Amino acid sequence: MSQAATICDALKAHIDAGVYTIGAVTSQRVWAPKTQREDMQSLQVLVVGDLKQTTAVTRGGNQNEFKPLVMVQKAVNPYDNATVDALVDLVEELEARVLRAAIAGANWQSQTEAELSDVYLWEVRAFVAAFEVTYLAFD
Repeated sequence: MSQAATICDALKAHIDAGVYTIGAVTSQRVWAPKTQREDMQSLQVLVVGDLKQTTAVTRGGNQNEFKPLVMVQKAVNPYDNATVDALVDLVEELEARVLRAAIAGANWQSQTEAELSDVYLWEVRAFVAAFEVTYLAFD
């Protein structure tokens, strides 16, 4: 298994072990997010993998960055504030859980603030929010 897949699996396991206001979640590791409303009828928490970016830091060592996305997706009525509020809370709780924990021996760092796609909310009638994290590994 690739290092990227191993790191995403560790992130997935960490997310799944959490306790959230909305209840327990079971995330999925994927290489591409779902884009059709029909695929979002139930709550989807996705860990979207990415390939590593390598930077030489010394003659014999490299810094490897992995930047998976954590996405929350669910078909919703955009006027149902209670449902949308609960999903926003979940995104904030996921981000806090990931960023305050050391996973697999290294720290996760936030690269972007969580973003909610208003296009999906109004045009597709689906809640789609994501945040990117960076996992640093050295070799």
